[in-house]
Amino acid sequence: MKLSDFMASRGLKDEGMAELIGCGRPYIVKLRAGKIPSPEMIAIIREKTNGAVQPNDWFDSQDEAA
Repeated sequence: MKLSDFMASRGLKDEGMAELIGCGRPYIVKLRAGKIPSPEMIAIIREKTNGAVQPNDWFDSQDEAA
């Protein structure tokens, strides 16, 4: 599940997601715009979303085929 889909399903705004994972709102804006987080942050997001946002969700399947 994409981060923005997770946020929408939980009714979370950027500020709420930032608080959940322990970062600032500008970082969430960047993630939603396509920035790929560090491996450490990917693990934190996976944990805080109870596995709804998986590491592979950050990578577009078209990118993997190229």
